[in-house]
Amino acid sequence: MKIYTLGTAAGTPLIRSNACTVLETAEQFYMIDAGGPAASLMFRRNLDPGKLRAVFISHLHRETSPGALR
Repeated sequence: MKIYTLGTAAGTPLIRSNACTVLETAEQFYMIDAGGPAASLMFRRNLDPGKLRAVFISHLHRETSPGALR
């Protein structure tokens, strides 16, 4: 099992991307919060978005969910 922290910013990001964490287990990915741009952040880390099985949103704020729509 591996955990990738792709973004850690809250609110309007200046340098870091918004909250986005990916859990890898048995060749599948699960995303916890999808701060934008989530797919772009996965590509930057060489993680295949096609292996994403589920997205869990911890709470509805603009820093945790907009990337799920991109």
